[in-house]
Amino acid sequence: MFKGLCRSGDNAGALRLLRNMESRAPFKPGVVIYNTIIDSLCKDRLLPQALGLFKEMKTTTILPNVITYTTLIRGLCSLGHWDDTKELLTEMLDSNLAPDIQTYSTLVDMYSKEGNVAEARVIFEFMTKRVMHANIFTY
Repeated sequence: MFKGLCRSGDNAGALRLLRNMESRAPFKPGVVIYNTIIDSLCKDRLLPQALGLFKEMKTTTILPNVITYTTLIRGLCSLGHWDDTKELLTEMLDSNLAPDIQTYSTLVDMYSKEGNVAEARVIFEFMTKRVMHANIFTY
C-alpha cells in the first residue's frame, strides 16, 4: 500500500498510513516502509519532510541503512545542498555504513550534472580504489 500511495503522489496518505500503523501493535513499520516514503518525498522535492522522517526514524529502533542514506544524498544533491550532502555522507560513515556502488554513482552523477567534474572524478577514483567496479549508471 505504501508504494502505491507514494507512486500516485499521495505522500500525505502514506504518512497517515504510517501513523496509523505505528499506533497499532504489534504491527510496526520497518526500514523498507520508511525508505519508500523518504524516497517519494525526495522525488517530490519535499526534502524538509524527508529529513524530518529520517530524524524521527533514528529516534526509534529503526536504523537507517545504505538505501536510506543514498536516497537522502540524492535528494540533497538534486537541490544543490552540497554541504548537507557531505555532512550526511560523514554521518553514514560514522554509523559504520559503507557507501555502495549506488551511493558513489549518485554522487558522481550529481557532481557531474553540477559541472563539478573534478569532485566527480575524485569520488570515482576513490570508488574504484575500494575495488568497486563502476557500472553503466556510474559512467
